[in-house]
Amino acid sequence: MADSFTNRESIYISTLSIVLCVALSSGLICFGYLNLYEPMNLLLYIALLISIFAMNGICFKLLDITHEKMSAQRKYDELHCQLSLQVEQYRRISNNMEATRRMRHDLKHHMITIQGFLQGGNVKEVEQYLDHYLLVTKELEIPKLCDNAVVNTVADYYRMLSAEQDICFSARIAIPADLAVQDIDLSVLIGNLLENAFDAALLVEGEARFIRFNMACFGKMLAVTVDNGFNGTVKMEAGRYLSTKDQHSGFGLASVEAIAEKYSGGVEFTHEAEVFHSSVMLGI
Repeated sequence: MADSFTNRESIYISTLSIVLCVALSSGLICFGYLNLYEPMNLLLYIALLISIFAMNGICFKLLDITHEKMSAQRKYDELHCQLSLQVEQYRRISNNMEATRRMRHDLKHHMITIQGFLQGGNVKEVEQYLDHYLLVTKELEIPKLCDNAVVNTVADYYRMLSAEQDICFSARIAIPADLAVQDIDLSVLIGNLLENAFDAALLVEGEARFIRFNMACFGKMLAVTVDNGFNGTVKMEAGRYLSTKDQHSGFGLASVEAIAEKYSGGVEFTHEAEVFHSSVMLGI
C-alpha cells in the first residue's frame, strides 16, 4: 500500500497516527494509577483505548479498500487498452478483406484495360497502370514487423497512428514468435510505452516528432526500449516520473513497472533535452 501512496497521502496517514497518539496521551493524563481502580474510570479508560484503536482500524480499512479499487481500476485500464487494440486490428482486417473482395471483383476490368493497352501497343501505359495497381494492393497489406503476433499488432497500430500524424516511427524487433511472457502482459507493456511516446511526440514539431521502438532478446532477458521526442516538460515526485496530462490516472508507468517486477526485471526512465528514454528488461 505504501508504494502506491503519493507524498500527500503519506502525510495524511502520518497525521492520523499523530492525532490518535495525542488523543491517547491526553486521555491518559486524566487518569492516575490509583484512579484506575475505580470501576467508572477503568471503564472510561478501556472505552478510550477501544475507540482510538477502532478509529485507527477503520482508517486503515478505508485505505485498503481504496487500494483495492485502484488495483481494480488499473486492471480495467489494462484490459480496456488490450480490447481497444484488438477492436482496431479487427476493423483494419475487416476493411482489408472488403477491399480485397472489391479488387477481386474488379480484376476482370483491370485485365480488359491492360489488354486494350497492349493491343494498342501502349506498353508505357501498361507499366504505369501496373505500378499504380501494385501500390494500391501494398497499402492494404499489414506489415510484418516481427514473428510475434501480439507485438506485431500493437507496434503496427501505433505505426499507423504515427503515420497519420506525421510522426516518424521506426521499429527494430528481433524476437521469436513465442515468448515466455503472457500475451496480455506484452500488449499492456508495449501499448503503454508506445502510447506515452505517441502522446508526447504529438506536442512537438520538426525533427523532434519521432518514435524509435526497439525490442530484442539477449540470453534469458528481453529488452524493450522506446525513445521519443517531447517538449522537455517533466513532472517528478520522489525521483519518479509522473504523467503531465491533466486528470490522468498515472497507471501507465505503474503497470509497466508491475509487469517488469513480475518477470524479475526492471525499468528505467530518463530524459535529456527534448528526448525521453524508456527501457524495460524482462526475465524470460
